[in-house]
Amino acid sequence: MTAINNKAKLFSLCMVLFIDAIGSGLILPILPELFFNPEYGLLQGYAFHNTNVIYGITLAVFPLASLFGKYLFGALSDHVGRKKTIIAGLSIILLSYLLSIIAIMIDSIPLFILARFITGFGAGTYTAVYAMIADMSKTIERKMTNFKWPALATVLGFIVGPILGGASGIAHGQLSLVIPFAIGFILTLLNIFKAKASLEENVVVQGSHHFSPLFFFKESYHYLLSIKNKKLIKYLLGSYLVFQFAIGLYIQSISLYLSEYCHFTTNQIGFFYVVMGGAILLNTLVIQKRIQDRSSPLEITTNISLVGIVVFGILEISRLLLEDNIMITFIVSFVVYILLNVSVSVYTALLSEHTSSSEQGRIISLSGQAYSLTWFLASLFIGVPRANDFLLLICITFLFLSLLFIRKLQ
Repeated sequence: MTAINNKAKLFSLCMVLFIDAIGSGLILPILPELFFNPEYGLLQGYAFHNTNVIYGITLAVFPLASLFGKYLFGALSDHVGRKKTIIAGLSIILLSYLLSIIAIMIDSIPLFILARFITGFGAGTYTAVYAMIADMSKTIERKMTNFKWPALATVLGFIVGPILGGASGIAHGQLSLVIPFAIGFILTLLNIFKAKASLEENVVVQGSHHFSPLFFFKESYHYLLSIKNKKLIKYLLGSYLVFQFAIGLYIQSISLYLSEYCHFTTNQIGFFYVVMGGAILLNTLVIQKRIQDRSSPLEITTNISLVGIVVFGILEISRLLLEDNIMITFIVSFVVYILLNVSVSVYTALLSEHTSSSEQGRIISLSGQAYSLTWFLASLFIGVPRANDFLLLICITFLFLSLLFIRKLQ
């Protein structure tokens, strides 16, 4: 009976991550249409036409909010319990979908940006999800088995999200922009009911009346200061930060590039992200294990930066000589998504391996915050006018910096 309950609980927890991933991906195919359509986009009737800046801000608020949400939800789950924290996070995401729909219906850019910020904050719930999975896994073997499924759920959510975003093509006008968020709202509502019914609190809380967000931010700040004296951790984080900036800059700019330069429709952009989700799925199930069998983690960090430099170089040359070659863009993007998936696991594993058991939670939370921070900064850069003209060269430069950090460890 316990095994059955654990399976039901694991399914519900995976659904939480599935919905989070959908929230990240569903907006990507419709963002160009949302801002650049002159008939029913959010900028209709606005005198301000620097849409690239608004586009960058809209992308930026999600990882910015996630930066705070990941840490606060992790701390909150230790003090009020995992289940309450997860349901609270889902409720926040539910509210964000509703606000997104209202923002589109009333043509409010500020409200839409606020809604994306709230979505990003709610997505930080994943820290409580992983904590609950760890709580229910009694052995290291069981943890390794159980952690496969939330990773797969995230990948599937990333595939489904762009499909839902591309589904807006079945309607016309303002309704086409509302459909993805309405679907997300319904799925999240069902997820809340499922979580309430199947999840049980299995951790002794530390007392919610002692919880202070200010205390945890101060503690996090002092921990960051202590890292400067830990050479290996410092250089690993430095390498991870610049690597993620390069990858995040490219990935967050690609839908705008496909829309403006390749004239992709919303459905075509949705198909692109489905293919990229397939890259992550292929890496999760096949490629990464083979890479790990052949190379050490430190060698993998070097190799993924080198591969990134090569593929970005190929894409830059192809754009100069062949203009906008769609096939090369698809192939390079496919490789980049694999590099992204590999980098998260290998850098997290390295940071965890060289951190004491008493600081595991902190370092894993810190790696997640580093990911959110770099994607936030990268998305702001996308708003810079004519950024696409030299974007690939910047990606290559930051990957070289990542290699320099790794060389300091060898």
